[in-house]
Amino acid sequence: MIMLRFALVLLVGWVSSAWAHTPGELTLPSVSTGSAPYKSFSGLACTEPTDLLTVPEGQEFIITAVGSTAHGSSSVAGDWDGGTRLLKDGEVLLAGSVFSRSMSVSVSTGNGRLPVEAGARLSIHTTASSGCGYYFLQGYLSEAGGPYRAYFGNSVDRTVMTVDSGKSFLVRTISLSTRESPWHCHVWVDGALVIHGETFMVHDRGSYDGGNPGPFPLGKGALLLSSGQSLQIGPEDATASTQCDYYIEGEYLRP
Repeated sequence: MIMLRFALVLLVGWVSSAWAHTPGELTLPSVSTGSAPYKSFSGLACTEPTDLLTVPEGQEFIITAVGSTAHGSSSVAGDWDGGTRLLKDGEVLLAGSVFSRSMSVSVSTGNGRLPVEAGARLSIHTTASSGCGYYFLQGYLSEAGGPYRAYFGNSVDRTVMTVDSGKSFLVRTISLSTRESPWHCHVWVDGALVIHGETFMVHDRGSYDGGNPGPFPLGKGALLLSSGQSLQIGPEDATASTQCDYYIEGEYLRP
C-alpha cells in the first residue's frame, strides 16, 4: 500500500512538470512567431490576379502545396500561356505542369518546400484561354534565412543553379516535363550526366505510360552537390533547342 501511494505521488509530480509548458509550446515549431505559422488560401482565380499574401518582414513563407482546377501544361517558347499561374511580385513563380492533373510534383502533393522571401507579394490568376479556376495553396511562415531553395523555369540555358562556396546542397525534387523531340531531358552536374531521363527517376511516368512517378518528382530524391558544382538540365546535345520545363527543390546542409 505504501509503495502504491509513493507511485501515485511520482505520477502526479510528473504530470505537473509536463504541463508547466503550455500546449502551444509543445506543438508549435521553433520558427513560430508566437502564433500558429500555418496559412492556407483558397477561392476562384480568374485573369485578374488575386492577392494572397505579402510576406512579413524578417520571415519567409514556405509553400508546401498548391493546386487548381485550371490545370496547366508544358511551356511554349519559354512561356506558360495556359492554366493557372502563381505570381511573385507580378512575375511567374509557378505554372505549367506543376498544375497538371497528370503530373505528380512535390509542391502539388504536399511535400513542397518553396520559399518566398520577406516583402514579396504572392498572387494567383488564370490565363484568358483557360477561364476561371478554383485554387488551394498552403504553407507556413518561418524565420528568414532558411536552408530551402526552389527553381522553376525552362532549361534553354541548361544551368539551373550553382552551389554557394563552402556549402553543400541536397537536391530533393527534380520534376521534368518536355514536349519536343528528342523528348528525354537529363540531369547533369558540371557537364557530366548523372540521371538519364529514360530511367524516369525525374519524370512522372503517369503522363506518358500510366506508371508510377519516380522518386525525384515526389521530393524523395537525394542528389548531393558540393561547393561550386552546377546543376544542369537538358538533352544530350547541348546545342539542341529541346525545351525542358523543370521544377527543382532542395536545401543547404549545415556544416
